[in-house]
Amino acid sequence: MPIDAHAVQFRAMARRCLTLDIAPAGVSFASPDAAPLFDRVPEVDAPASFSVPKAYAELLKLAICHQAPDRFSLLYDVLWRIRHGEASLADNPADAAVARLNDYAHNVRRDIHKMHAFLRFREQRVDDRTVFTSWFEPKHFILRQAIPFFVDRFSTMEWFIATPIGTAAWNGSELVYGPPAERAPQPADAVLDETWLTYYRTTFNPARLRLKAMAAEMPRHYWANMPETRLIPAMVSGSGRRLQDMAARAPDPVPGRSQRVRPRP
Repeated sequence: MPIDAHAVQFRAMARRCLTLDIAPAGVSFASPDAAPLFDRVPEVDAPASFSVPKAYAELLKLAICHQAPDRFSLLYDVLWRIRHGEASLADNPADAAVARLNDYAHNVRRDIHKMHAFLRFREQRVDDRTVFTSWFEPKHFILRQAIPFFVDRFSTMEWFIATPIGTAAWNGSELVYGPPAERAPQPADAVLDETWLTYYRTTFNPARLRLKAMAAEMPRHYWANMPETRLIPAMVSGSGRRLQDMAARAPDPVPGRSQRVRPRP
C-alpha cells in the first residue's frame, strides 16, 4: 500500500484479502518499494462485494489519513472481525484497535481544522492573471479531506495550495490534484500581511492571555506560514503593561453602588 493510500485503495486491497480468506495475522501492509515479508496478495477475478456499518465507514474515512504505519493493519483487523460476526465492533470504544483508530481519526480531524484555520493565501500575478498561492505543512495525509472547504469558501478565486504531501489547484471551475511540492520562497505580500497583522492586534486581549491554551490551539508547527505570529512575542511580553493601561482607563465606580453583578434570572 502506498504510504498515502486513501480509502478507495484500501477497500480494493481489503476486498482481495477477504475474498482469499486471509486473516489479519497473515497480512502485512508495506509500501510498494519495501522488501515484502510475505508473498504479495494475488489478484482475484471477482473480489468480494459487501457493505460495512456506517460507523466503520466514518472511521475509515478519517483514520486512513493518519501517518501511523499500523493504520492499515488496524483497519483490516476491525473489518475482518466485523465480517466474522462482530457487526457493531466499530461502535465499541473499549476495543483496543477501535480505540486507537478513534484516536487517529481525532488527530486527523484536528489537522484538517488547523489547515482550514491557519492556511494563508498570497496574491501573485501569473501570465497576467491573479492567482492566490499558499504553502501548508499538514501532519497527516489530509489534502483530499481538507481541500473541499477551500473550493466552497473561495470558489470565485483562482488558487494553488502546495504541501509536502501533494498540491491542489482551482481555476474557478475545476479542481486538480498534483504531486508533492517543495517549499518555494514566498515574496512578502504587504497588503495581505498587514490585514492579518491588524486583525490580530485588534483582537488580542491581554486580560484573557493563556499561554498554554494558545500553544495548544495554535501550535508552533504552523507559525512559519502565518504572518501574524511574528507579533506574538512582543504582545505577550507587553501584556502586563497593557493590562495596567486598561485598568487606568477604566471608569471610576459610582459611590455607594455595589459592584457585584447579579446573575440574570
